[in-house]
Amino acid sequence: MKCLSIFLLLVSASGLFGTSHNMDYKNNTPFDYAVLAKAAYRSSQAGAQRCISELIKNRSGMTVLDYEEYDGSNFLDKFVYGAIRLIIVRDKDRRLHVAIDGTSSIRNAKRDVAILVRSLFSKYGVPPRARNDLHDIIKGWEYRFKGKVTTVCGHSLGGAFASQVVNSHNKHYCATVITFNALKPVDRENQIHFAIKDEHLSKLFSSHKKYIPLEARAHWRSTGKHKLKCFLSALKRKNWSDLGL
Repeated sequence: MKCLSIFLLLVSASGLFGTSHNMDYKNNTPFDYAVLAKAAYRSSQAGAQRCISELIKNRSGMTVLDYEEYDGSNFLDKFVYGAIRLIIVRDKDRRLHVAIDGTSSIRNAKRDVAILVRSLFSKYGVPPRARNDLHDIIKGWEYRFKGKVTTVCGHSLGGAFASQVVNSHNKHYCATVITFNALKPVDRENQIHFAIKDEHLSKLFSSHKKYIPLEARAHWRSTGKHKLKCFLSALKRKNWSDLGL
């Protein structure tokens, strides 16, 4: 009987700390996660909160708990690539969500190129130092706010960071990754990748087999289809079941 109790305890712990597919992301809509990805582009915690409140009228009770700018571990990273913004958000059910911004400057665009080049020779385009640093930020937030992160989401370059950071540290996460036109995302069970049909950047650099395609408004030009506003429009009244999830 004692052995059985220990076994059940281990099974329970593996569900908490392991890599099993977490379905808690469905407590918020696909549109909500697109909003979080957009909020990560803001340059302050207050700005991220305003973005969420304006777009979803705070019906989900989402509160931005913290904002971080990661500019690398050394001066060269900061000078060449610029900063990556992250936010952590708590929803009405007290679940934690992290969003990472995408390319918002010319210096960020250099990081896109570096990731693409590195991915030709390595499993991950995001360098180990950056993946480890972002992992440490997220785990630090979990400790500080006393909870496990349910989802990590991002758009474009932010999607690449979300996908590769979680996958390369998958022993530490049961989070679901949700991305929008992500650059080089990982194809795994716990990762959901959305893309706009006929959007050429993601199609050029990644296998479209990984993506769930969405229809954009017909009048948007192809270059505009990479932007988050396309997802905000395409997902506004969509539920997970509408998307086959």
